[in-house]
Amino acid sequence: MSVPILNMSCVLALQVLHEQAQNDNSSCSKLFHFKQKYHPSWSHLDWDSAIAWAQLIGIEKRTLKLDDLAKSCCQKFIASNPTLIKLAANGRESFLGILSEDEKQVFRVAGLSQNNLALENILWWDKFKLEKRTELDELKLLQGRMAEQWTMEHEQSVLRGWGIVQQPYWASLDADYYGYDIRSYRRAADGSLCTLLIEVKSFAEPATPIIYVTRNEWERAVQASPNYSFFVWCIRDKAKMILSASELLLHIPIETDIAHWTTLRVDVSYWWKNSTN
Repeated sequence: MSVPILNMSCVLALQVLHEQAQNDNSSCSKLFHFKQKYHPSWSHLDWDSAIAWAQLIGIEKRTLKLDDLAKSCCQKFIASNPTLIKLAANGRESFLGILSEDEKQVFRVAGLSQNNLALENILWWDKFKLEKRTELDELKLLQGRMAEQWTMEHEQSVLRGWGIVQQPYWASLDADYYGYDIRSYRRAADGSLCTLLIEVKSFAEPATPIIYVTRNEWERAVQASPNYSFFVWCIRDKAKMILSASELLLHIPIETDIAHWTTLRVDVSYWWKNSTN
């Protein structure tokens, strides 16, 4: 979606159209011609762009403060361009740095570029960061579900091969508090059936072999060991390795009376390089 030119000349003209609309049900084009005919002193304003903005964001039959009107234009200006959305999500500095002086002036009038922002304008910027985080969270969820699906398929194949009729249970689809994602089965040395709890982890590509282990997952791993495994997948290669709780034990931080961990970042590059996948 393309947007009209953004400058204060068109924003000022847009404000005039809003004021006129309170007493006139005419279309934007008729309002434009009215101003041209009866207010020639306003001919220096960018009426063409104002009409285009009015058609884009709409005309409200009420008086709008100039900063609110400028902010509405700024919102639509960013939303029209995926590159601008990404820049805004990365922070004001990177975004404002690519604007023209005319565009910066509109953001300044909107109260969005000052050093000391009002809380409502801080939240205005933060929503772009939140949208980015939401998008990243969706990607992480999709990546995690993909790895869990592969693990389910792997376990179904293993159980069939061993003649085990029980099916693996995809626990994470039902709740997040179990401390594992999949419950499967193995044969013990005496031939009896035992439960295997599986926590599925994944990373996008071999260059970033990082996983995160929560406190709840680790406590369940210690409780269920040796019948607990971490299945770690590389999404790009659809390759996996299996880690036991004992292999991670030496890398779990020691806690004190005043220091506790909740989520552990684990670099699995050493194990990944030495795994057979």
